[in-house]
Amino acid sequence: RQLQLLNHSMKIFLPVWGDKFINLLDKCLGESLRWPENNRAIAGSQWLVTTDSQESLNKINDVIERIDLTAKVRPFIEPRVKHNSDDVLLSSLKATIKLCLEDDEQLLMATPDYIYSEGAITAIKALGEEKGSVVSMAHMRVLPESLARLNAKPLNGKELTSLGMDFPHPTWTDSEETANPGRTFFGGISWRYLDKEK
Repeated sequence: RQLQLLNHSMKIFLPVWGDKFINLLDKCLGESLRWPENNRAIAGSQWLVTTDSQESLNKINDVIERIDLTAKVRPFIEPRVKHNSDDVLLSSLKATIKLCLEDDEQLLMATPDYIYSEGAITAIKALGEEKGSVVSMAHMRVLPESLARLNAKPLNGKELTSLGMDFPHPTWTDSEETANPGRTFFGGISWRYLDKEK
């Protein structure tokens, strides 16, 4: 079944500070949100940005403009986020959720290293259309070397998963069910192969 593109805007929760992660914002999240269908799905959204300084915010705004010229940015600048991120992030996330409830808008979680497959935002919006619903996805972690293959073209879910399996992070490979007995479940994910053929 073809998902219909829902035209209403949403709120995007973006915690980011420091040049390393602002660069990831452009290369990872930004790249995937510039893909045509994802870009249409987020057009005009309000970005709720948690960061550490006005200098960081200026850099972040430059990246967001390259993603969506119609975006609206609402900053939450808190210098303590560099040293006490859990408390600050929890506070800003609660404020974001409150705004979503007040404005009756959906919320998209977006950290700088997220990569959404082409069409994923449309699907998330459609699945989360029912009031009070939450769309949860287990995401895998990959090695930075995968970024070299990211810019070629928009990647659908199958292609993005295949790319991830070519460059899996140890926290992903170690949480595979048949891995060695000392495996970890970092991030709360356990998985297994159904078929090792791609």
